[in-house]
Amino acid sequence: MRTPVICIVLGLFSVLLCSVAAYAQPGTTTACAIPLKGITIDGKLNDWPDGMVRYPILHHGQAYGTTDIDNADLTSSADLSPVFMIGYSAEENLLYVAVLVRDDIVQTGFGPNRTDGCEIYIEGTKRYKKHSASFRQFTAETMAALQYIMCPPGGDYGAGNSLNPDLAGGDITITGTRCAYVRTGDISVYEWAIQAYDSFPARPSILVPGKTIGMDVVVADKDSEDDNAAWVSWGPYAPLKFFNGDMLGSVLLVGKAGDAGTVTGSVTNKSDHGAIPGFDFRIYQEKEWLGNVRADSTGRYTVMLPRGKYVLKPGSGHGFDPDYAMKITVKSGKTAVRDYSPKPLVLPDILKKSIAAYESLRSYRDTTLVSFDVIRPAGNIAQTVPFLFASERSNQYKIESPEQSFAGFASLVCDGNYQIRCIGRWNQMMIQDAPAELSISNLQMPDRIVGGSMIVQLLAASDNPLDDFIKNIGTVSRVSEEMLDGKSTTVVELTIPCGSYSPALIPVTITGDIPISFRVWIGNEDFLIRKASVRLDMEKLCEGLPESQRKEMKGIKVTMTDIHSDIVTNPVFPKGMFSLETFQGAEQVDSFGPRKDSQPEVVDLNGREAPEFALNDVNGDNVTLSGLKGNVVVLCFFATWSEPCVEAMPLVQSLHEKYGTKGVRVVGIDTMEREEAETVKTFLGGHGITCRVLLDSDEIVMEQYGLQKIPAFFIIDTKGIVRYTHMGKPSDEALPDRQVEELLAE
Repeated sequence: MRTPVICIVLGLFSVLLCSVAAYAQPGTTTACAIPLKGITIDGKLNDWPDGMVRYPILHHGQAYGTTDIDNADLTSSADLSPVFMIGYSAEENLLYVAVLVRDDIVQTGFGPNRTDGCEIYIEGTKRYKKHSASFRQFTAETMAALQYIMCPPGGDYGAGNSLNPDLAGGDITITGTRCAYVRTGDISVYEWAIQAYDSFPARPSILVPGKTIGMDVVVADKDSEDDNAAWVSWGPYAPLKFFNGDMLGSVLLVGKAGDAGTVTGSVTNKSDHGAIPGFDFRIYQEKEWLGNVRADSTGRYTVMLPRGKYVLKPGSGHGFDPDYAMKITVKSGKTAVRDYSPKPLVLPDILKKSIAAYESLRSYRDTTLVSFDVIRPAGNIAQTVPFLFASERSNQYKIESPEQSFAGFASLVCDGNYQIRCIGRWNQMMIQDAPAELSISNLQMPDRIVGGSMIVQLLAASDNPLDDFIKNIGTVSRVSEEMLDGKSTTVVELTIPCGSYSPALIPVTITGDIPISFRVWIGNEDFLIRKASVRLDMEKLCEGLPESQRKEMKGIKVTMTDIHSDIVTNPVFPKGMFSLETFQGAEQVDSFGPRKDSQPEVVDLNGREAPEFALNDVNGDNVTLSGLKGNVVVLCFFATWSEPCVEAMPLVQSLHEKYGTKGVRVVGIDTMEREEAETVKTFLGGHGITCRVLLDSDEIVMEQYGLQKIPAFFIIDTKGIVRYTHMGKPSDEALPDRQVEELLAE
């Protein structure tokens, strides 16, 4: 298992380089709620005012794998076309939301991937907060956003109380929320009265004009028992939004319908005045980011806002200057027309030549060495992972890590028709259709293993390197010239707008608008990228996280460097280089992980002979358990990254000091990470640990002892029998001191 700091680094790197993925589809993430009266929650909409704005729900992701609407136009598809209307009642202190779903088939069942449904996520303060609890620990009191759930009759998300509608992690009956479902023809209506909270359940949100509320509307569509449920959201797509308030849209409450105005217009190129479809704006009022609005497929945008002055700035992934803003004034009850022609992003000549060089290649191959250097108070970490990369146009590529790397064997292969991700340690694979348009997101390795910066992979494999490159950056500038391995290079600095959500980091994410800078070294002779490097100040990036996560990142700085070596341009690959047949025998899955029926049963070692082992200690000396026989042995399994383990270190040292000369051997076993011996020594020195410590880098002994959590203590008597076990830090009622003394007295 990888060190969680490294896991976070890998995940963050993936987030940094894939931040544009959240902007892949058109949609508006800002809505105006107008005052409503006389609304009855019955699923019938005859009491809603005529002319209400209908907001399309268009952001689509693959929560459970590919679906039948992946390429559908959700504004007109008979399979799924969802919209919603929104208003509020200041007297009742409730939001009203009517979700209309055109859907040819309604499927119901037990579980979130087995039923149609509608979810409302609500965060009354719009504080962009995040939640650090594990999935099994969350409650409505601590969630970043409340999740209200409604299924058609017969559908159930299985929260345990079978309520419909329901509040995930909380009691919906203490709220004012209610919902009704009616289906007429092929239209399903979910009509909601929603209770929002500034702090659940003590402080319901006070709905007054001018208030901004974080909200999202999500629709699940299941068409048959065999297919995957499709999930579409109004805000940026992300699983488990109750962990992350950043991924909600913005609802602005207006005093009356006439207090809001509309701005509409076209977005066109300065060069040819052609439309820019899907152009994304970020909306600001006095430097406060309110939300996003996106142009449709014809380049037209429309946004409804309360009266006032606003600034619209280009979002990421367009190849335009992100600071070239447009000022707009919204007047009550009026519609203003404002066309916009963004300023193109200027690329340095060296970068243009580099992109052209990759575009001219028929095929490409290199070895990418990805180095992770982590500076942290508990001891530094240095890891290097080699990856093979090969590509051949059009749309064939392979990224592969070898078995001996700390990440283990993993592979991503596309033969032009299908793309397969494979994990060797579980002998599992995931199959998808080959991507129609290549992106950094498509090139991600399985199980959060990052195959380098992926910039080179994108340029070498893409049919449109310039367009695809521009979609993944915010700004670019030429820095300097530098010699690299005796060759002249030009260093170019790029920034990537950050703030996207990554399931790999649940519930960890990084704060909104902080751009991440990284540098690439471009050869001045062949214009190929030889090196890429990014430096992250984790403490700074995590300023918006809960205290527990900020504490974990305190003082941590990360440098990730890619070295591209053994570069071969236009190689002739052997037949079958990109064949998918190499994965024959692997199990096809929807998500990676050990199979439930193959996971070892939890073993109770108490009263049984302790499993034998042989491990090296931090000084390189071999230690066996049988060599300790005749003593009372206290084994403590720990990891340097674990806060509970750090808290248990004083107990370990006290046992060693108190009983080390009385026939007791206290032995620490560092596991669940692949730390260098010197790194572990630094950790031990920092915590004053002087007992013997062994390295279980391959987690073999951890598995022998059936660890469920760390720290874990095993107290073994003089005959080698396990007498006491503590999974987690021992409680005051079961102190190892008493148990050790009992065994010594025998």
